[in-house]
Amino acid sequence: MMHERELANASLEELERRENELKNELQELPGQLEQANQELFNLRFRLATRQLPDTSQVRRAKKQIARLLTKESEIKQEWAYIQNLRRARESQ
Repeated sequence: MMHERELANASLEELERRENELKNELQELPGQLEQANQELFNLRFRLATRQLPDTSQVRRAKKQIARLLTKESEIKQEWAYIQNLRRARESQ
């Protein structure tokens, strides 16, 4: 994730490149989230049927989902900031 200061000093081409990178990352996240949620479901099922020897796996799966959701939020915020910068620069 680029800092606001770096983005503010970036050229329009750099902003467009970064915007495309973020767009690609956002397109990949739903699949990763679906996979993480499915893993958590399977772990909970195995836990309920007492087939899960390492119960800390459930906690790790929850944290992985939280990380992915945080990443999604950060990407959306950066993308919105870039959009605002581009609009401001193009209107000048």
